[in-house]
Amino acid sequence: DDSQRLVEWIAYHYYTFSLRTLVIFRDPKSTQDLEPIVRRWRGLVDIKAWHNQSDFYVDPGLLKTIWAKEEKLPGIKNWKKRRKWDYDIHIRNQEEFYRSCSMYLQGIDRTWTIFIDTDEHIVFNSKFIQDVPNRMREPGSIFNTLRHIQTHNATKGRSQFEGACVTIQRTQYGAIESPDEHTRHGVPDFVDPYRFQTLRFRHVEQDTYLGKTIADVSRLTFQGETISTHQLVVSQCPDAWGRDNDIFRINHYIGSFEAFQRPNDRRGRTASRTKKWHDEGTKADKFPGPPVGDEARYWIRGFVDQFGQQDTELLLEGAGSPYNAETAMERKSLACGDNCLEPYAPTDSILEAIDRSLASATAA
Repeated sequence: DDSQRLVEWIAYHYYTFSLRTLVIFRDPKSTQDLEPIVRRWRGLVDIKAWHNQSDFYVDPGLLKTIWAKEEKLPGIKNWKKRRKWDYDIHIRNQEEFYRSCSMYLQGIDRTWTIFIDTDEHIVFNSKFIQDVPNRMREPGSIFNTLRHIQTHNATKGRSQFEGACVTIQRTQYGAIESPDEHTRHGVPDFVDPYRFQTLRFRHVEQDTYLGKTIADVSRLTFQGETISTHQLVVSQCPDAWGRDNDIFRINHYIGSFEAFQRPNDRRGRTASRTKKWHDEGTKADKFPGPPVGDEARYWIRGFVDQFGQQDTELLLEGAGSPYNAETAMERKSLACGDNCLEPYAPTDSILEAIDRSLASATAA
């Protein structure tokens, strides 16, 4: 049950990654109706909602294994064993969905695809991308940069963005709040920043996490391959290069207390998720990461500029949860203030090298 995050996720990636086709698998345990979200995006994004495993493009024998475990779950009394089985079903469903979705997209001639969750957003790495605030206000900025690198790569062997499959490490954002004026910085007055994880949460933790993938599905093989939620096609997708080398980053947001609960989530009971929210949400305070908390936030101004207030309010209706002082964590300022971006390092930037090469070729 993640529809509140899905509202922001679609809008963000529509604007920054030119999202135009979306396939959603609604977990059998979900109780939320996705139709209101699907309806408002008609004409802008082609959204397919798959409601059960029978929509998958895989050998029925594989699905039978998943279904057999699902049917036995109610009879398992040991909650630890039951939780493990539930988690295994969740992961297997996700892997087979990735395979089936990729094959479906191949069949309708789609290419670049993002394989991330609704609490994850692709952003620029400001260390390698100049003027991130203005770039993020441009429609399709992240996708256009990816295409530019793929088309004009002059750094053979120096970029993980050369091939058809790109694995990017995730950077985790905690649940610590910022001062109100920092949270609202650069956000249009009619938008409530507390309902959007890309605007509200700015405290980054030091450690990085297993990667996620963006891939040109038209150039990969999926049938009979080992699929992973963190590396898509294991035999064809390289490892992530690491946060200090990736041109893009994937922000993973713990989110608010309300968003993290997910009552029907297969990955743990409500009580255990409450403790996990607190433990994970405070890591950024104990082990702070680099000053990169604001790389994502500038999308909202560009989105509003494109759609105007009336359509923005319609498309973003139902996003997130309002600020709740009873559950929210303490407010803490970041040393970088209200504009936290890693300093640009042009000598290390692959994009800079490409543009220099193109400029030299034009001059010649």
